[in-house]
This record gives sequence, structure tokens and C-alpha cells, in this order.
Amino acid sequence: MRCEGENKENGVFQTLTALLILRGLLGKFEQQQHTHAHK
Repeated sequence: MRCEGENKENGVFQTLTALLILRGLLGKFEQQQHTHAHK
């Protein structure tokens, strides 16, 4: 039972990490678009 709980927490942690990474990539992409638009 203990392992199952740890696995659930790991899954949530991995999901949050993936969301943060995606958010960061989207932010970089938007910044690039803005810089290109200004040029």
C-alpha cells in the first residue's frame, strides 16, 4: 500500500513538472514571436 501512495505522489509530481516545462517552453516561444514582430 505504501508503494502505491508513493507512486501516486510521483505521478502528480511528474505531471506538475511537465506542466511547468511546457509553460516555460510556451513562454520562450511567445517571447521569440514578440521579438520577431518588433523587428
